Parts: sequence; structure tokens; C-alpha cells
Amino acid sequence: MTRAAAVTGVVLAGGQGRRMGTVDKGLVLLDGRPMVSHVLERLAPQVEEILINANQHLADYAAMGHRVVPDAIGGFAGPLAGLHVGLTQAAHALVATVPCDSPFLPPDLVARLHASLDAQDADLAVARTFDQPHPVFALVRTRVLPHLTRFLESGGRKIDAWYATLATVDVAFDDGRAFSLPVEYLRVFSPSAEVRGHGPGQEVLQTGKRAVGIAAVEPVGVYAVKFVFTDGHDTGIYSWDYLHEIGTKYESNWKTYLARLEQAGKSRDP
Repeated sequence: MTRAAAVTGVVLAGGQGRRMGTVDKGLVLLDGRPMVSHVLERLAPQVEEILINANQHLADYAAMGHRVVPDAIGGFAGPLAGLHVGLTQAAHALVATVPCDSPFLPPDLVARLHASLDAQDADLAVARTFDQPHPVFALVRTRVLPHLTRFLESGGRKIDAWYATLATVDVAFDDGRAFSLPVEYLRVFSPSAEVRGHGPGQEVLQTGKRAVGIAAVEPVGVYAVKFVFTDGHDTGIYSWDYLHEIGTKYESNWKTYLARLEQAGKSRDP
């Protein structure tokens, strides 16, 4: 999918990370790299310019090689403050926003949002999965900046309340499929480094996991979940993309796993 107009990408890293105990989410390590570096890697091919909206650890974000733009509105005013400064500083007439904790964002995110934005002649396009919109994944025309400024100056902070007053198009990013995956399968195909290793050929065969259960499920930002298994394993971050991938490949993956167990003389039983 192609697009004609240039786009500025804005990575939203200006929050306080309250859901993660005030940890700066963009700097949390994933596979040995800051989360935001994965986001930048995915976003860079889709846009002509990248800005990072951050209000703390500015030097760490600047080291990523892109211009850092703090909120122009004080008090950690949320994602709308990040969008506001992004619209103000953008070199292009379209601004794509993504959160700093979305390392598995779709590689065609901007192109699909842009296609719908143009088709509907809308002010902004918002990503949606099933019946849930995700307004931090959006493509916005810079012409809405005066409208956003007035909203913020009036004390508005809720992103959905703001864009409800504009011409908005939701763009679906789901295929309607659902999977029911055994806990054992989720455990032995954990995306953690201790299972997958750090590269091809470094995978560690998991054995004796037939009786493993799930003790807890914890959300990770807006893009993934972490399963806490009853054998103590809790380092796998299961993105929605990864869950979809192992769901579609369940039969072939499981057949290969059983063959590896047999070849190694190991068992599914503890």
C-alpha cells in the first residue's frame, strides 16, 4: 500500500508511567533493548520524519537519533499534550502517533490509516481492533491544531472527548479470528529469551510442561500481555501479533515440538 503525502511520526513517551509504577515505559528493556527502540525501528520506514515526545530522561531519548520535543503544556497532560507539540513541530501536514510501548506496531499502520483518511476526507484516522478504538495510534491532519489548542486551554484532557468533535474514521486492524490455545503450548512457545534464545538456532527445548498452568495475566501497555505460569516462568511478553502468529501456526508448531521432544528423548510430563 502506498501513499502520496509525507508524514511526521510522533512517538508518545511523555507520560509518567503510572500503570508501571512510574517507570519510563519507553526505556524498559525488551530483548535487551529499550522498548522505544523497537517502536522506532517499526515506525521509521513508514514516515519521513520522527519526533519523540518526552518529558523526562531527555538525553536517553535524544540518544535514539531523533529530535525530542517535550510537552508545551505542563503537568503531564497526557497523550493530547504530546499530539499538540507534535502538530506544532511537525515538518509535514500529516502526523502519525504511536505510543512508546508498542514495539510490535503493524508495518503498514500509517499506509492503512492514510488510505482511510483520504477516502473519507477525515480530520483524523484512528486504529481499531474489534469494537475497541485505540486513539494513540492515529493519523492526524495538522490543520486541527487550533481546535486541539482550544480544547486543551479549556481544560480538556480526554482524547476520545476531543476527537469525537472532529471528522474521524476508524480503521480496523483485525481479521476477526479467535484462537483457543493450550497453556502448555503457550508455555513452551514463550517469546522470552530464555526459551527462544537470542537468535536462530539458540532455542531452548522446553520439557515437562504438561501440567503447567497460568497463575496470573498482566497487561503490558496496549500491545501485549505477560503470563505468569505456575512453574515460575514470567518473562515472556506476548504481543497480540505474536499470539496471532502462534495461533495460526498451532498445528505445525505443535507437531514440530513433539518431534523435537522425541528426538531428544524427553517428555511432556514433569
